[in-house]
Amino acid sequence: MPTLATLGFKKGWIFEAIVATSYNAVPNAAPMGVTTYDMEHIIIRPYKSTQTYTNLVANMCATINITTDPQLFYKTAFKKRRINSLPPTLFVETTIGAPRLRGADAYIEASVDKIEENDQNRANVTCKVERIKIINDDLRLYCRGLFAVLEGIIHTTRIEEFLSKGREDEANRLIEKVKYYQGLIERVSPLSDYTAIMDKLFTRITKGSKS
Repeated sequence: MPTLATLGFKKGWIFEAIVATSYNAVPNAAPMGVTTYDMEHIIIRPYKSTQTYTNLVANMCATINITTDPQLFYKTAFKKRRINSLPPTLFVETTIGAPRLRGADAYIEASVDKIEENDQNRANVTCKVERIKIINDDLRLYCRGLFAVLEGIIHTTRIEEFLSKGREDEANRLIEKVKYYQGLIERVSPLSDYTAIMDKLFTRITKGSKS
């Protein structure tokens, strides 16, 4: 049976997925960052004002759909809130009581174990992994850390060029962006190769600022 490790999950990392839920036979789906701390449970942190949260409380189950298809992310992110504008053909029934997304590379059927307050606006929903189904063997989990480290590398090459030519204002503008990416990486992919690369980038930037 496939596991979270099979899919590419790592403890403490945040991966972008699409969480599908249902209530009164009305399906819903929304992009969401998900994480795991024990490789047996998935943590979802929905806003309490969302349909996803309402459905999780009411139906106590969900599917976590793995995809890098931007069309699926777009369709599920910008549906009308009051009227679910997602077509029924986008969903496929599963055995868990929540639908999965047609076109996903893999999906995780999960049951809600625990719902806790995160803050005034969000909740921590701990879901037990019940079943994993891989549809496309070439699936790839998406973590924002990869995008962030690539942007950091690109910006640093420009920072070094600007500093060498005395264009400090332009360099400082990009340094602030690299700092933002560093913070993002520490949040979504802690203790990773990405964090190590960002440390090296700031060493280069510091040396360039002093030269």
